[in-house]
Amino acid sequence: MNPEYLNQFLACLRFLSDFERALHFITREEAQKNQIAAVAQAKGGEDDENYRRQQSEAEGIETGPPSPHEQDRQ
Repeated sequence: MNPEYLNQFLACLRFLSDFERALHFITREEAQKNQIAAVAQAKGGEDDENYRRQQSEAEGIETGPPSPHEQDRQ
């Protein structure tokens, strides 16, 4: 076998191996997210509400009761 072809073949194998590892890593992350969501759903809505509240506060969306200043404006 020609050494040039052998080098190309080995490079292709390394690329496929790296691609397989990356794909495995991505699918494992996705499976963990799905598993976390399933556990949260099985536990009940309380955790989901706390999580949504934390997310909305992080995004700047208010979900709680209005402050006294806002009540005066309304």
